[in-house]
Amino acid sequence: PRRILVRGARLLVAAAAEFREGELSLRALGLVYTTLLSLVPLLAVTFSVLKAFGAHYRLEPLLAQALEPLGPKGAELSRQIVEFVGNLKVGVLGTVGLAGLFYTVMSLLGKVEEAFNHIWRARTVRTLARKFADYLSLVLVGPVLVFAALGLIASAQNHWLVQRVLETGPLGAVLVPLASRVMPFVLLCVAFAFLYRFLPQAEVRATSALVGGATAAILWQLAGAWFALFVASSPRYSAIYSGFAVAILFLIWLYVSWLVVLVGAQVAYLHQHPSAYLAIRRRRSHRFREELVLAALAEITRRWVGGQRPVGTAELAD
Repeated sequence: PRRILVRGARLLVAAAAEFREGELSLRALGLVYTTLLSLVPLLAVTFSVLKAFGAHYRLEPLLAQALEPLGPKGAELSRQIVEFVGNLKVGVLGTVGLAGLFYTVMSLLGKVEEAFNHIWRARTVRTLARKFADYLSLVLVGPVLVFAALGLIASAQNHWLVQRVLETGPLGAVLVPLASRVMPFVLLCVAFAFLYRFLPQAEVRATSALVGGATAAILWQLAGAWFALFVASSPRYSAIYSGFAVAILFLIWLYVSWLVVLVGAQVAYLHQHPSAYLAIRRRRSHRFREELVLAALAEITRRWVGGQRPVGTAELAD
């Protein structure tokens, strides 16, 4: 137990140090910009794939659930986005338009992979052919698997044995709310863990991906609850920004969401590489690096002015 507590404390300290550096925040801001450009094309591709399986009607509830922290405006925004996507006819775009649509979607996944590779210190990147194959499979097969899992859960809930268990008095009264809360959380953990294991160009262990996925899912729930309170207690935004208030809140929620995703990836990396804790502890801020450089230059100059022999690399490091 002591070892688990120490590793958990180290992981939290290292993750907080990485967050304090600000790189995750900057990359989250970059992903917000890319998401704004790629959201409608991504949903259009997903809508087209699900329409072939007759499951496109489930896209709006899932999007509304993702935007639930925005309050009533979130449902309205999701409805408008789905209507806009539904009016987009992929079949009439032509070859060039279709290629541009897929390129926009691929660019979003490429930016996410780049952020993950930075976290995992990946020295290599996917080739263009590998990116095309992997990203295409993720975009085309991923939505089908997600909605298939949701369908299986719904079918299992309607099974006669499950219904018989749910009808058994106090047991059913406990299981129904428990399942309604636990199953979405488990699916969220699995979705995040899949991203952390699939996208980085590195060998990610399943246990580390699951730890990062569980962390991201917990942070997602906490961030959603906090943001809902923030929206409910900030009516001044609507008074100040009028019709732009929804767009501004949407941008802030996108930033918070990507920050949660990147923090989960950082936790997965630190769980798999505990020794990175020491490297992060030794690495300081840009101010510390500037002071270090100035101290090195001062030592070199002092020796030169005093007519002493030049300082060696090892001596300078000491």
